[in-house]
Amino acid sequence: MPFDTNAEVNGGASAPKISPNMHLTITIRLLESLTGFTRLVTLKHLGGRKLRIQKYNVTRHDSYDVYPDMGRLKEVGPDEFDTGERGDLIVTYHVKFPQTLTSQQKQRLNEVL
Repeated sequence: MPFDTNAEVNGGASAPKISPNMHLTITIRLLESLTGFTRLVTLKHLGGRKLRIQKYNVTRHDSYDVYPDMGRLKEVGPDEFDTGERGDLIVTYHVKFPQTLTSQQKQRLNEVL
């Protein structure tokens, strides 16, 4: 998913255009990735609005969810009407894996998985 796109200005020169989509990464523990979790996120760009993110099933590393209309306001040109439309909020999940496991932990995991 691209973060930026290019827009044509001044007869062919290209300038970066900021995407209205916003990206958020949430780090979760391995246990949370397997059993579910809840996070309450404050969205400052939406006046402090709270977003409850709940996952009940397995969440894979680098998986993501898209929350429509929770991103930045979409840019409008000088001749366009501001509709108040917003981009999306894209939440990516980063699973924090343990560095090591003891023999007992490995044994217990083998028993339950």
